[in-house]
Amino acid sequence: MKSKLLTLTIAICLLFSFWIAPPAIAQANGCGPQNFDFLIPDGSFTEACNRHDLCYSDVNIDQAGCDRRFQQDMYAICERDYSGSNVSYCKAIADYYYRAVANFGEVFITLDGRKVSGEIVTVNARRIDDWLGDDEFEACVTFKNNGTVNTEYDLELYSQSGSLIDREPDTYEVNVQVGYSAQTCVGTDGIYPSISDLGNQYKIILRVDAPSESLLANLVNDFVAVDWYEGNTP
Repeated sequence: MKSKLLTLTIAICLLFSFWIAPPAIAQANGCGPQNFDFLIPDGSFTEACNRHDLCYSDVNIDQAGCDRRFQQDMYAICERDYSGSNVSYCKAIADYYYRAVANFGEVFITLDGRKVSGEIVTVNARRIDDWLGDDEFEACVTFKNNGTVNTEYDLELYSQSGSLIDREPDTYEVNVQVGYSAQTCVGTDGIYPSISDLGNQYKIILRVDAPSESLLANLVNDFVAVDWYEGNTP
């Protein structure tokens, strides 16, 4: 829990940095907001943070590549500047910085020339017997971030008539890094509806949160459909 809170705190401070200095042009300002180093102290990582800032402006490198290089640079600094047990402690701090940019860095990155996308890889659908009433339906979907920007996804399940049956996850989205896959399940597991409400066919839509150069726009989820799957109801 502490790890998640610290990562989120760093991310919020990075968002504040973006707010006061939007990335209209390639620039480097260390690891945190200018004149607010107490929020995210550079420590020994100034060089790594500056390179990471500039990497985000290079459309020839995807976000995951920038973030991995950032982590490697910080590790190298730890091994160069520290010894003994302090190396491990330094790398642990580096991991917090890495997780912050990997999970939330899409709001900083230069989007020109980068692709926000996703694809459905597999769908495993099944009928769930319910002896108390109508049977239920569940489809577990594996999807992949095949774009060049880390971003968030959700899934929508529609009936044959086009009615929205389910959207998952309910209260948050699934953050997937470039080149990685995730799995989420949608279905009728609730008071209403049930499998009979689907009709003979169903449709699953994969949606992606398309980041914008505007911080305010990024604070409001702007999801667009990037892939879909149609199947016969089991």
